[in-house]
Amino acid sequence: MKDRRSTAPLNDQTEIPAHRRTPGDDCPQPGMIGPVPADRHYSMAIWDGDRKSFRLRQAWQSLSAHREEPGALFRSAKFFDYLTEAEPEVRLDVLVVEDVGAGEIVGVVPTKISLFELPFTLGNRIWWRLRLKRINILGSEPLVPETPEVYDGLFLTLSQRYPDAQVVYMDAVPLDSRLWQHIRTSRTVRRLYHIHVMHGFRQCHSVLVPSSIDAYRKKLGRKRRYNFMRQERLLQERIVSPLRLKTIEAPDEVPQLFEAMRQLKVSQKDHSSLSDREYACLSAHGFLLCFVLAAEDTVIGLVIGTRYGKTYKVHRIYYNEFFEKFSPGTTLWQIVFRNIIEKAEFSKVDMGFGTPAYQYRATNMVETRGRVLLFRRTFANRCRIFAHATYSSAVDFVKRRVFGDFQEE
Repeated sequence: MKDRRSTAPLNDQTEIPAHRRTPGDDCPQPGMIGPVPADRHYSMAIWDGDRKSFRLRQAWQSLSAHREEPGALFRSAKFFDYLTEAEPEVRLDVLVVEDVGAGEIVGVVPTKISLFELPFTLGNRIWWRLRLKRINILGSEPLVPETPEVYDGLFLTLSQRYPDAQVVYMDAVPLDSRLWQHIRTSRTVRRLYHIHVMHGFRQCHSVLVPSSIDAYRKKLGRKRRYNFMRQERLLQERIVSPLRLKTIEAPDEVPQLFEAMRQLKVSQKDHSSLSDREYACLSAHGFLLCFVLAAEDTVIGLVIGTRYGKTYKVHRIYYNEFFEKFSPGTTLWQIVFRNIIEKAEFSKVDMGFGTPAYQYRATNMVETRGRVLLFRRTFANRCRIFAHATYSSAVDFVKRRVFGDFQEE
């Protein structure tokens, strides 16, 4: 296995002085116990020891237990272990924040260094890609004390330790988070980086899992219940053979997932589709949970998702386009959601970015998140941001005009 340690001296730590604080910064922070003393000092360094050491894993687990943001899965120690196995050719690092006085680890930031493609798309077609080296902060919101000095120290450390990386990438930063408030107001961040929110802040839907099927049906209301039952009945009558829902989670079940993807013509070029090895590793580490709806040998639909703690995350939903007029996607999701309710394993379903066809105000919650990219502050990167933002705005404008005129007609 390749050595993934930083080429910078590991004992050359970045000191983060504790200086001016706002009144709110003296309050207890998530992942920390008690107030933050005014004279507290921190250091940051890449962890160069055993990544499964008791000291690191104990701090990692403790910090994770206090933070339940949407990215909890992706910054967990278990997911880091999965990446180490699934992508051995990729460089992975763990940055630790240590309280200098107490000698305790108070922050853990897992990162992935890889190539990033900034796409110029029109519909489902990508016309051009900008390829840049990026630092991916796994889970988007780092497990660190949420103070200005720690955030500044983190981004300063990333800039210094990875001089050849052009982008710091955070996949889903909540609009109302302290992280985003700091990024948009910090002088240190603006001195080091150009800020770009790819496609702007967008809605992310999630669903709280009801306690029972009856409770869910009561929230839907009579008319919507009738429509769902009617759609499911019409699909069943069209297919004739009984609809069956199959869960895919164990390693020996993964081939059935691949067969369903083959029938639905899901290409690995799809941005949400992983390699066979990655699906197998997700299953082996207990993250994979997919659902296949079928009638005998005919696949009607597929839900690709992962589990972590009490949250089920939906990555993609596919359906058989041959049955499109019978609303197979809606029926698929209703059957899957009933299964989730009955199993009582999860308290929330995270749907991610986008506006799902099954957005129901009675059951869905909406949070605004953004894909935040911090480009190293250079003239070339400023031009790249300008080109992508201008192109995206032009495409959005054309879409609004075309579809707006179409709807008026």
